[in-house]
Amino acid sequence: LIAYNEKYNDYSFFRLDKIKNIKNSNLPIVEPNQKINDFVKSCVYMYGGESEKVVLKCNIDILDHVLEMFGKDVEIEAIDSMYFKVTLKVNVVGLRMWIMQYIECVDVLYPKHLKDDIREMLKEALKRY
Repeated sequence: LIAYNEKYNDYSFFRLDKIKNIKNSNLPIVEPNQKINDFVKSCVYMYGGESEKVVLKCNIDILDHVLEMFGKDVEIEAIDSMYFKVTLKVNVVGLRMWIMQYIECVDVLYPKHLKDDIREMLKEALKRY
């Protein structure tokens, strides 16, 4: 469920299975608008928040996965026959998880802080294995 969250003064995702004591507020239903659409497009794995520009180098094998996750209106540019570059405007919290899922096929080109975050996550994971 996507709804306005007064605590954050913005939209949030709410898991229906976690909602307790539901009641009808008699508030009017709001039709989706561009702000809601932009919110949904910027979220990865339902993590909302500030969006930022991200550029990834991806193996061509995951092109369908990229389009499935981020939609067809992302900027995609061929690098060569094996790789493409995709430019996104997303929240990086959820994107980090998506990148880790495809770590063998994705390289962060921009921003540097995201590349550094991924590197630190991998270092910490290596300590456990």
